[in-house]
Amino acid sequence: MKDDTKEVLAGRLRQLAQYVGRNKYILVLLAAGLLLLLWPAGKTEKAAAAVRETGEPAFSLEAQEEKLAGLLTRVDGAGRVAVMLTLKTGAERVVAMETERQEREAGEETTREMSEKPAVVSAASAVDDAVTLRYEYPVYQGAVVVAEGADSGSVRLALTEATAALTGLPSSHIKVIKMK
Repeated sequence: MKDDTKEVLAGRLRQLAQYVGRNKYILVLLAAGLLLLLWPAGKTEKAAAAVRETGEPAFSLEAQEEKLAGLLTRVDGAGRVAVMLTLKTGAERVVAMETERQEREAGEETTREMSEKPAVVSAASAVDDAVTLRYEYPVYQGAVVVAEGADSGSVRLALTEATAALTGLPSSHIKVIKMK
């Protein structure tokens, strides 16, 4: 009885080996696809997770000012630098809107009303969330750069051009002042 079981098992293993041999390329493709699905997504997935958790991308005016000041400090002759930025508009989340049309008949007159409300998606959780179309980042209104080396015209020009390039502001909205 044991010999019969061994022969059946050996026969099954031979059939499996033949099946794998005939379909080895398909199995390799399936394994590669599974590996790609399980591969970590990296920084973009972390950023998307941060957006999902907070509801909007992270933006800090103070952090932007510090980054800009750190960069401007590296300009030749600038010395220590402090930066203040003002915003025209803040960060904004633009959501999809649903338009609802209603017609009411009152005698011979028909009135038509239209109303808009945010499009909502129901998740597995108990909280419904509006459908986000995009996030609009803040728009800068002006900048003041205070630098030790601002008494030099070439340093002022370099600081103004660098600030304009990084913020999108025209040079007329950037003021560079000497630090005391």
